[in-house]
Order: sequence, then C-alpha cells, then structure tokens
Amino acid sequence: MRYHTAIYITGTSQGLGKALAEVFLQDEGILVIGISRNQNIEQEHYRHIKLDLSNEDSVFSFAFAIPQGVSKVILINNAGIIHPIGLAKALPVDEALLRNYKVNVFAVHAMMLKFVQACPPSVEGQIINISSGAGRYPVPGWSAYCASKSAVDALSAVFSAEHPEWKIWSLAPGIIDTAMQKQIRSVDEGIFPEVHRFIDYHERAELKSPREIAEKIKELVGNPERVKDNIISIRDFL
Repeated sequence: MRYHTAIYITGTSQGLGKALAEVFLQDEGILVIGISRNQNIEQEHYRHIKLDLSNEDSVFSFAFAIPQGVSKVILINNAGIIHPIGLAKALPVDEALLRNYKVNVFAVHAMMLKFVQACPPSVEGQIINISSGAGRYPVPGWSAYCASKSAVDALSAVFSAEHPEWKIWSLAPGIIDTAMQKQIRSVDEGIFPEVHRFIDYHERAELKSPREIAEKIKELVGNPERVKDNIISIRDFL
C-alpha cells in the first residue's frame, strides 16, 4: 500500500502512546511506527521498533528510515517517566534520577535531532513533544519531572526557531487516566505533599481518557494553523 503519512510514536505499549497509534490507524494512507520496549498493537498498517529509550547506546545507534513516497512525516515524543519522586532533602543521586533525564530529556533531544536530519526537504514535517504543566510551575517532590519537562519546552522552542519550516510543539496534555497517574496516587504524602490533589482528581472523575486526548492531538496534526505558539496546552484547542 502507498502511504501519504508516516507517524513515529514513542511509548506505544500503553496509555496515551497506544491510544495515539490506534487513533491514527483509523485513517487510510497512514503508516504508524511505534517505538517502545514492548509491542501491544497488531495491525496491518502498524510497524514496531523495539527500543529502550533509557539505554543510551540503543538511542545512539537508532536511525529513522523514512518510507519512500510519503509527503508528511510526524514524530510524537510521548514516552516519559515520573520517578523519582521525593523532596530534595531526601532524594538520592542514583540510577533512577539518571534514568529520568535519559528518557525525558536525552531521548527526546536525540530523537528530534535524528528525525530532522533523516527527513528529506520535500516532505512536510511535524514534531509533537508531550510535555506537562509541571514543566511550567514547581511541584514539590517532582524536581526531576518538572526540570525534564521544562527542558522539553526549551528544546521545542529552539528547534522551532531553527526550523521555521517545521511545525514543532511542546504539548501539555492535561491529567490523563494512565498508569503514571496510578503511580502518582500511590506515593506517600511525606515525599509528595500534593498527592491528595491527584487522588481527588481521580475520585471526582476529572481525569481524561487517553483516547479523548489522542483524538485532540489528531485534530492538532490535521489543523496546525489553529495554534500559533509552540509551547501549548491541550486546553488551547479543546
């Protein structure tokens, strides 16, 4: 089959990444390439690349192979981790801290570089980096997550300035009912003082489904003119 669009999505094994893949796979002419450690999607127009984004050697050696004949290419850097969670006075400097920056910052930066360099100038390019409102205001206990998502915002702004011919966004998707939210609600108040706020979100059924947010991101991809800024929130086009 001839494809007009190729979409690369990291973190497709669950949550928002899986929902994004499933939403885009509804359309004819779109090839979705999932990038994650595990494959949980089987579909004719889906391809999977097994890659551990916390392993820098694997990221070093990874290369995009842009399909022939496509007129549009999209990268959605969705994979991310919340841990370690803890107040600065007690947070150890260890592998968990390093892994957060490897997945949330280094892998995002590396994938953007490799993607921009691999795409021919004849195709339309888009990059969506899934960020967080936590990158734009401090959350006690989330120093690594806040810092890493702030870095994603900065990377998106710089790439956009360097490549005005591309559509590049850093998107805060809101509070989504995913495994990450379950992790957040299970943390002790002593190391995460705001845990009850997230428990309340869940109890009041205020979390959005991954499918609902994926549909909104699909709208953004199809209507990029609706949003002028490159650091945005899902609320900007609800």
